[in-house]
Amino acid sequence: SLEVKTIELVPASKDMAAVVVTAKKPPVEMKAGKLVVNVDASPSNQGTNALELLEKSPGITVDNDGNISLKGKAGVTILIDGKPTYMSGADLAALLKSMQSSNIDQVEIMTNPSARYDAAGNSGVINIKTKKGTIRGTNGSINIGHQQGVYGRTNASLNLNYRNDKLNVFGAYNAGTYEGFNNLTLNRRLYEPDKTTLNSSIDQVSVPHFKGTYHNVKLGVDYNFSKRDVAGVVFNGNFNNNKENPKSSNNLRDANGNITNMLKSYGDNERNQQNYSVNANYKHTFDSTGRELTVDLDYAYYTRVADNFLSTTGYDRFGIKQGNDVWLRGNIPSDINIYSARLDYVHPFRSGAKLEAGLKSSIVNTDNEVVWERSQGTNIWTPDARTNHFIYKENINAAYVILSKTIKKWD
Repeated sequence: SLEVKTIELVPASKDMAAVVVTAKKPPVEMKAGKLVVNVDASPSNQGTNALELLEKSPGITVDNDGNISLKGKAGVTILIDGKPTYMSGADLAALLKSMQSSNIDQVEIMTNPSARYDAAGNSGVINIKTKKGTIRGTNGSINIGHQQGVYGRTNASLNLNYRNDKLNVFGAYNAGTYEGFNNLTLNRRLYEPDKTTLNSSIDQVSVPHFKGTYHNVKLGVDYNFSKRDVAGVVFNGNFNNNKENPKSSNNLRDANGNITNMLKSYGDNERNQQNYSVNANYKHTFDSTGRELTVDLDYAYYTRVADNFLSTTGYDRFGIKQGNDVWLRGNIPSDINIYSARLDYVHPFRSGAKLEAGLKSSIVNTDNEVVWERSQGTNIWTPDARTNHFIYKENINAAYVILSKTIKKWD
């Protein structure tokens, strides 16, 4: 027989390099009822503004005037952190241009919004969600960017956040300058009643040059009274100044393509826009199942003053000036006050169904004035027929109830 002595094993340890496990969100996610664009997940989103970000998003198109369409439908409702902007056209475009992608977390795109959204959004709803710090303690970030094309564009932003067990205080400031131009060519053909014989045509070339500055401020505080109760206040301010100098030339041609008249126009437009909003919110979570009640009180004030000047000169086919210049100047002030209150309740059931219900009331006071004056190239101005003063008061009270349940692949 062979006797084997006891073999002793001596433990030995060796430190390995640290292993870091990271998860990254996909650029685009499909969730129930909406498409979510995660801004930081795509490097191409860096250094852009909110309007450019929407242009890159699936299904969204933006025309030269800043009008936003979703899957070809105009009249899209734009929300910022779930709150309506109550703006459209050039005013909305100016606001979105002043929001930098570095301050945006997600863009939610809803082509078929549920009943909890205002009826005005039946063409679709786009919700822009801004970033909010989740790290405990004091933290912040600074971003500075410059883009150079034909003209330069510069932006800078500062984000600060403090969070502990009960309190979260956050603030953000961003500012920038921009400059650019558009080149628009239009060819119009006018036909006789038979719709086949050409009567005349108009060729138009327009090259508007624009530049501006903007400042955005956001300040807020959240306080957790308990694990189930949190209240907060948020202030947002936006200041935007834009100057535009459009130039255009129009050639009027007969049926044979010969120039009969020419028009040349020059414009000098300036728009100053200021937006302020305050939101007070409260959220109570009843239990761990997700049953919750939220209350929002909002006030927003938008003011804008636009000064426009347009000079038009006419020429004959030989380029000889005809008559006096036609001058048109306009002063277009606008003031909007918005008050709204909203209550939302969510009740998930064990069966997988979910009940959502809510109430909303809003009051909107709008005061828009359009003052146009015309002159034949002199300092004598006469009122133009397009002058108008529009005062509008709106009160909307609404309620909604949604009962939903997912059965396999069906909602």
